[in-house]
Amino acid sequence: MSLPRLFIDTLNLTMQIPVQERQAVDAWLQESSRFGEWPLNQSNARTGTYGSRYDLTAPNGKIVKIEVNPRNPSNAYMRLDYSPEKIGIEGATTLAETLAGCLGPNYREYFYQGIATRLDATFDLRRIPLRDLWIIDSRTGFKSALIRGKTLDIETIYCGYSTSQTKCYRQLCIYDKLKERQRAGRQSPTSTRWVRFEYRYSKGDYLLAEVYARLNSPYGHFSVRRYAPIPDHMDAKQSRLLFDACRLHGEANVLALTEQTDRERIRLAIKAFPRARFFDHRIAIWAQLRERIHELLP
Repeated sequence: MSLPRLFIDTLNLTMQIPVQERQAVDAWLQESSRFGEWPLNQSNARTGTYGSRYDLTAPNGKIVKIEVNPRNPSNAYMRLDYSPEKIGIEGATTLAETLAGCLGPNYREYFYQGIATRLDATFDLRRIPLRDLWIIDSRTGFKSALIRGKTLDIETIYCGYSTSQTKCYRQLCIYDKLKERQRAGRQSPTSTRWVRFEYRYSKGDYLLAEVYARLNSPYGHFSVRRYAPIPDHMDAKQSRLLFDACRLHGEANVLALTEQTDRERIRLAIKAFPRARFFDHRIAIWAQLRERIHELLP
């Protein structure tokens, strides 16, 4: 199996622009959107904490939201909200040219010294359904949630990272991406099974240039088992039921409900379910984050 590609699906970035430069930035954005020299339009959408919003259209039609003029003077002057993966390389080039136009030659410094207020680091797994993956969380004191769909099959697994002692919010979410798109009425480029592993970091205060060094790998406390028949221990129907019981309730709870005379046999059967080989490469998968950040501006 080839190494899954990590990518940034969502990026919210706030940038502090010097007070003496803000008027020029605002004027550039207004003029560029008014006279059509750039693929930039001032939006009528309500911007909440910002007074103005502009929509930058990438060559493929995807949008980068640019917000300026914060209502609260203590907030960063400019905010970007977009999907680096969806706008593609040409969209990243368009964004870089736009930032160079409104921020001048120091636009890269403003960008990479900006605060990543949300970053979704994601990779996709194809051809293996979510119901064939058993996500094992070795941590204590953290709550996880299993969300069922209309068929009562598991569609989403939320593994929380946030605590009352931390200001930021982190969550590992594993979900059936194909079902999510179908439920939203969106077309999918494939009908192949499609599971997404998504690490969501938000409400934090890390500089974008430092995120890959400051964020610990979200996969360190997890392991993944994959369903496979275990004929040396039990028939296919029994092994399926055992695997489902473990992924829904955990190995310890399954063994606690097993008769003492059968406990060792069931324990050995559980251990026979194979590791998910793709997850053996989790260190290499997470290491790609640095490269993805460096690619944000060409």
